Amino acid sequence: VLNYFDHFDSEETEASKLFNKTLKELDAGSWQRRGGADHIFLFSWGRHPCRIPAWREPLQSVIQLQVEDHCEDLNYQSPEASFSRWKDLIIPGHVDQWRVEALRKANRPMKSRDVLVAFHGRSAENTESYGNVTIRTKIMRYLQGLPGVSVGGFVE
Repeated sequence: VLNYFDHFDSEETEASKLFNKTLKELDAGSWQRRGGADHIFLFSWGRHPCRIPAWREPLQSVIQLQVEDHCEDLNYQSPEASFSRWKDLIIPGHVDQWRVEALRKANRPMKSRDVLVAFHGRSAENTESYGNVTIRTKIMRYLQGLPGVSVGGFVE
C-alpha cells in the first residue's frame, strides 16, 4: 500500500508521478501474472483516477474502490466515466470519527429501524461544483420521499 497524503499537489503531474511510481513497484512482481486482475486500487477522492491522463489501460483489469462513478468537479467538460459495474465498487467517502460514534450510539436491530437507506452530504442539489456527480444526484432525485429512506444535505 502506498499512501501519499502530506504535501500532495492535486495537479495532474503530481498524481501521474504517484501513479507511475505505484505501477513500477507492481511491475516488479505479481502484477504481470494476471494484468492486475488480482489487485485492488482505492480512489478515495472523486477527482481520481481522471487526474491521471493515462490511467485506463494499466487499470483495465484492476478492481477499483471509488467514491464516485464519474470523476467529480470537472464542470468545464462532460464527466468521464470511471466505473465498471462488472468489477468495481462504489464505497462511502470519509466519515468523521464523531459521526461514526454517533451512528454506533444510534444503532438498532434491523427489525426496529425506520430508515433502511440513507445518504446525507454534497450533491448537485446543494453544492454547485458537484453538478456532474451523477450518483449522488440520482440518489437525491429518485429516493427522496420514499418510505424507509432519508436523503438530503448535511445533518449536524
